[in-house]
Amino acid sequence: MNMKKNTQEFKGHEPRDDGIKKGLTMMKGLRYLCFIGTVSCSGLHGAESTGKDSTHVPTQNFEMWDDLEVSVWARSPLLSNPTNMDIDAKGRIWVAEGVNYRKQYLRPKGDRIMVLEDSNGDGTADKSHVFVQDKELRSPLGISVIGNRILVAQPPNMILYTDVDGDTKFDPKIDKRENFLTGFNGYNHDHSLHSITVGPGGQWYFNIGNTGGGHITDKSGRSFTIGSWYNKLGKYSGKKSSDGHTYVGGTAFRINPDGTQMDVIATNQRNSYEQAVDSFGDVFSNDNDGQKPHCRTTWLMEYGSLGYASRDGLTKWQVQLRPGQSTTVGHWRQEDPGVIPSGDVYGFGSPTGIVLYENGALPTKHRGMLLSCEPGNNVIYGYHPKIKGAGYTLKNFDFMVTNVPKRIPNDDRNSHAQRDKKGAYDSRAVDTMFRPSDVAVGPDGAIYVADWFDVRLSGHATFDPGLRGTIYRIAPKGFKSTVPSLDLKTVKGQVDVLRNPACNVRALGLYALAKSGAKAIPEVKKLLKDDNPYMHGRGIWALSKLGPQGLKEVEAILKSDSDTLRLVAFRALRRANHRLLVHANTLASDPSIRVRREVALAMRDLPFEKAGPILLKLAAGYSEDDRWNLEAFGTGCSGKEDAVYAALREKQGASPLEWSARFADIAWRLHPESALDDLKTRALSEKTEAKERNRCLTAIAFMKSEKAALTMLDLSRAAPQETRVMASWWLFHPEQSIWRTYAEIAKVTKPKPVTQDYLIPKTLGTVTKGLAKETVLALQGDVKRGKVVATRCYVCHKIDNVGALFGPDITGFAQSRSAEVIVTDMLDPNLSISRGFEGTRVVMNNGKVIEGLLQSVTGQTMQLTVMGGGSLTVARKEVKSYKGLSGSMMMSAANMGMSSQDVRDVVAYMKSIKLK
Repeated sequence: MNMKKNTQEFKGHEPRDDGIKKGLTMMKGLRYLCFIGTVSCSGLHGAESTGKDSTHVPTQNFEMWDDLEVSVWARSPLLSNPTNMDIDAKGRIWVAEGVNYRKQYLRPKGDRIMVLEDSNGDGTADKSHVFVQDKELRSPLGISVIGNRILVAQPPNMILYTDVDGDTKFDPKIDKRENFLTGFNGYNHDHSLHSITVGPGGQWYFNIGNTGGGHITDKSGRSFTIGSWYNKLGKYSGKKSSDGHTYVGGTAFRINPDGTQMDVIATNQRNSYEQAVDSFGDVFSNDNDGQKPHCRTTWLMEYGSLGYASRDGLTKWQVQLRPGQSTTVGHWRQEDPGVIPSGDVYGFGSPTGIVLYENGALPTKHRGMLLSCEPGNNVIYGYHPKIKGAGYTLKNFDFMVTNVPKRIPNDDRNSHAQRDKKGAYDSRAVDTMFRPSDVAVGPDGAIYVADWFDVRLSGHATFDPGLRGTIYRIAPKGFKSTVPSLDLKTVKGQVDVLRNPACNVRALGLYALAKSGAKAIPEVKKLLKDDNPYMHGRGIWALSKLGPQGLKEVEAILKSDSDTLRLVAFRALRRANHRLLVHANTLASDPSIRVRREVALAMRDLPFEKAGPILLKLAAGYSEDDRWNLEAFGTGCSGKEDAVYAALREKQGASPLEWSARFADIAWRLHPESALDDLKTRALSEKTEAKERNRCLTAIAFMKSEKAALTMLDLSRAAPQETRVMASWWLFHPEQSIWRTYAEIAKVTKPKPVTQDYLIPKTLGTVTKGLAKETVLALQGDVKRGKVVATRCYVCHKIDNVGALFGPDITGFAQSRSAEVIVTDMLDPNLSISRGFEGTRVVMNNGKVIEGLLQSVTGQTMQLTVMGGGSLTVARKEVKSYKGLSGSMMMSAANMGMSSQDVRDVVAYMKSIKLK
């Protein structure tokens, strides 16, 4: 990758931040003076911000591709704390602000949706005004502008504002406000409802994190029940939705613009912030994790399970970790049937906005680039997804980054965010304060990035006293922004709008073309000859909206020499519900594994009588070692696994010990109860490789019947030694709660009585008096000594692969945080508790008390991780009560007996660790 440091400068006078400063007093007793109406910043394009009042990362601190440049398009006071943004057809940027974030309630009138504008076309916003300030808004995480429809993701609702008069200012006397959807949990929570993206077929895509579930009903009466172990959503877990399927945790949806026909397109994520949908209909997303070494970006195969929690959503991944299994594999349950590949698992972070760049102002080599914001690592990762078999591979590179190790000095006191006595940030700090919350492609073809700009990454609070934010623009050097005019009255104009680089803008062209009908076909077909393949996709989807003649044109494309065009044509015809079985039957023998994958997915909700012959054709073309293909086939067999297995088993004919690898894959993925005896035979035999015997156990473990449970019990007593050990592990596994209702299994797996307390100690030795942040930060750290002192942390944390997994793995914690933040956390852990590591206090009927991390709750048992990383399973009937702990389970540095120098040394050691 040919990158070099961008050395351009942004010149002008100091930003006017007085309104925020005067209205804000940090910490206790905070008050905030809201900006109401229009904010003017006519002198914004003056001097680069320097000195002790920097409001953004200077542009020269960014590493950028040598054919591109970064500039500041807008900054405070035009906006505050941007959580998400969208760009309308006139190039105005709409920003959702998160001032009332977590415990902070600084705006009694609610948070705001701002509209920013570059009115004189000089490449810098000079005006902003409030579209709406609403008491219901509290750090909304999604803003989507689709014509005059403005959708704001604010649990419990997806709010739809209709700007009737088009003045971009909400007036309740003229404009409309309604709840497009409702029923989402997670008010004022990062893991809830996120923004809407319009797909190439005109449907709207959005997602929720694993606290956003509940019971959600669309306007056509389709209802979805989504549970999770997290945030008291267990009561919804394991329940089927109206489509007959069970969904858990973070879930992605697709819905018609009128609020009907909502579908789940992916489930069981932790917290995907957004989704990107390309013109072929492929969906990409990112996801963070509960322990921070396994953040990822992946392709969302339709209906895929992402594998964060158990099948019923009640059990965390930590409990799932099997003997000898790496955390990377176990975290995303990569050895479980029914889970799609994990994609690019890149490590620590906290991903947010994501977008696909298909066309616009950037050079052609950037076409097809996927961009994913990673505020935890001060970077926007770039990807060029590569087709591999039935799916995609993803490998990240730094597209826009400030955190370049070679430039950050080892002495973090001089390179990370420090404040003077008046609370102002030192200008030397800002290169580590880049916190990209969102990225979008504008109608002018440039890329825009919203920066939360904070020394800290969420953690229940903001630490920037100015609550400031920035929007950067990325474009070719010397770029002059030109926003194309919108002509939706003529067919040619509608097709031109469909070419727009911004997905929510080009949707307006698609909607207009659908109304134009067959007369638009000749103009739309011109897209199929464009030199940009993404235009081909847009053309196919548009043709499918143009009536019977348009559908015939799409059917003709099924005979194209291009795998991608056949795939998109089939998708479009399927969405139009046009001759699905006819086309699926033909394409089940298609030479492209990707086309066959799409056919398999289309069979999911059809009965065996209709889908069976097609699925058997697909099975004949299955080749092993392609997990995407296997999962697609398994998804297509949903609800008809027994029938498919029986038909394939009859053709297989051979003894279970002579199965081909292909058939062994299919049996593992389908795991119907009718396969139980065959799987048992393979698991008992020394002729079967040990790895394959374990796969047989996994398949059996995914059956809920008493016969499966008794089979596992038999295997724990009679199989080869290592298989017996693994079978016993499955018998005691919390996810097998249904098995504990069977008498024979209950006898074996009955939890031992709790005969002692398991309490979190308040101190380790003598408490240190008078520890102060300023004193600690003034010291010089000693890395070697810090490594020794850090051994006290091993009882709860892993650091550089040493220690227990009771608290979060903190290996990379220091890499994206300042010394000030790390010291603050060590001195007062209650200020920030990692999500998913909130403690629980369990009181048993006999009076014994357990304090730890609640990992699973079922009808029969509860499982907790106790200090030191040990696991404890207790019988539910023996539990008197349980509730969350009010504070952090982590002891402060003072309570651990650390001196000021000890703390400083630990910080130095943590920051010296090189991430692998």
